[in-house]
Amino acid sequence: MLVNLKKLGILTLLERKFMKVRIDERLEDAQMIKSWAKFLKAKKIIIANDEIEKMDLEKEIIRMSLDHIRVDFIQVEKLKDKLENEDNKESLIFVKKPEDLKSLEDDKISSIELGFMAFKEGFKLLSENCYVCPKDLKFFKEIMGKGIDIFMQDNPYSTKKNINYFI
Repeated sequence: MLVNLKKLGILTLLERKFMKVRIDERLEDAQMIKSWAKFLKAKKIIIANDEIEKMDLEKEIIRMSLDHIRVDFIQVEKLKDKLENEDNKESLIFVKKPEDLKSLEDDKISSIELGFMAFKEGFKLLSENCYVCPKDLKFFKEIMGKGIDIFMQDNPYSTKKNINYFI
């Protein structure tokens, strides 16, 4: 006899892990967001960033470039509540810094992609366009320990690299 796990209120691991997250400092770049949305076939984009959430012109440009995809701009502190209270299947979440993800529940994230993260004093080079501080490296190790893959990928058509080999 087959048991329907959904009827019992039990979600499989695959059903719970549905959000893709991209950490990239270029959140104002509508073309970058559009490229990733198209490549990953996202049905919804969530951009969690306190600065861009207040920039009406930039938000309108991004929305116009993604005319068939829902785009939500929210403050970082509201990200967890938004993700808990809405259906976010096939969503792509953009944040600017790794620390913006610390409040999220790990079981809702399928993978994390690292994009452009600029050089700053004391940061470690992971790739040509990706530098991270010791605090972020520790956070990434914790996340990977929970079974979440973290990759570096500059653009949708470049090679995806697992950061396990670089930290």
